[in-house]
Amino acid sequence: MALRDLAISSKSSSESPVIRLPLLAASDVSLDLLQQTVSIGGIESRDAFFDVVLDKQGVANLQTLFASPSPEQATPDPAAGSPAKPWNVLVHQLALGNYDIRFRDEKPSTPFVTQLSPLSVNIREWKPLAPDPFSIRVTTGIAGQEIPQPANLAIDLQLQLSPLMADAHADLQQLPLQLFQPYLHDMVRADINSGMATAVLDVHFEASEPMKLGVQGAAQVQLLDVHEKGTDRKLLSWEKLDIAGLSYQLQENRLQIEQVTLGKPNSAFVINADGTTNVHDLMLSQLQQVQEKPSTPMHMAINAIVIEDADLGFADLSMQPNFRVGMQQLSGAIKGLSSDPKSQATIDLQGKVDRYAPVTIKGKLNPLAPKPSLDTHMAFSNLELTTFTPYSGTYAGFKIDKGQLSLDIDYKLVNDRIRGKNR
Repeated sequence: MALRDLAISSKSSSESPVIRLPLLAASDVSLDLLQQTVSIGGIESRDAFFDVVLDKQGVANLQTLFASPSPEQATPDPAAGSPAKPWNVLVHQLALGNYDIRFRDEKPSTPFVTQLSPLSVNIREWKPLAPDPFSIRVTTGIAGQEIPQPANLAIDLQLQLSPLMADAHADLQQLPLQLFQPYLHDMVRADINSGMATAVLDVHFEASEPMKLGVQGAAQVQLLDVHEKGTDRKLLSWEKLDIAGLSYQLQENRLQIEQVTLGKPNSAFVINADGTTNVHDLMLSQLQQVQEKPSTPMHMAINAIVIEDADLGFADLSMQPNFRVGMQQLSGAIKGLSSDPKSQATIDLQGKVDRYAPVTIKGKLNPLAPKPSLDTHMAFSNLELTTFTPYSGTYAGFKIDKGQLSLDIDYKLVNDRIRGKNR
């Protein structure tokens, strides 16, 4: 028994099918009317194509293909009596292979486009009319425009339909972050030039009241490179970001991470020629005006953030010549971050300024609390005074030829403003 060459088009575009189904076949079908049983050895479908589009209102084109039932059709007949004995239907194997699903979201200013291909779904020992749990395996590639190498996603799912409950193991490999550029452009003025995400997660879901959702696992982002939109000015990069021991519980609204390891991060704070900053320039005006707050703050805790060989820079482009200072080889850890307002994380970092002068950053902070706090000490030793020549030339009228300086600066957060004091 087989269905071949099915094509379904929308009324607005009959020449481009929304669904193409070259083959849907069932084999080894047996029917017992007395026992009300149906056994199907296998259901196979291959090479299907789905063109899914979300319009700017968030309505999918698939919703408009099929008419909704009228109220008269949807209302059961009270005189129909008690429901009949349910049939026992068993599908020994369902295999969907080499599917191609194209997805387009038109809500962003630049539409988001991705493709799931080749997508395969395999189900064994499935009773579609019974509440018995069954296993599903899904594998697919994830591609997009101007993405040279697609990502790979594999999901092993144990599903129960009544009551709805699922346990899934997901393995995502090498997802290009450039794929999500259309969404980023609607929030900040930044371009993702590169970045690969990998994640291995275990997910538990129960459609109970209240709903339960738990996620455990680890994730990694490699070779991230983010620039200001339309420029070659780097905003942020790193070789690796490892997230280990991730745990999220929806019912408790709690996120906990054992350790975040940041390898060779590179970032900069820039004062532009007109006195504005690169951070302020990033935010789109409509995003700056949004001040939504969640009804219930999330409980967050990160046991440790380990920083390895960071390169953090500062530049003032309003000076002529431009002034720049950099902290290199910055390494150490921030331990005990928490949204608990009573907690204080410790920071201990050591590095170099302009690769020669030692710098130490120590203290306490809590940026995750409802009212953030900061109390840190920065110690600079043997800074070359020639670094400050642009400032002395602009504000004092002279240039510095040579000399060294040591600084001890305390920074505190007072009324949401950072205040520094030189010892």
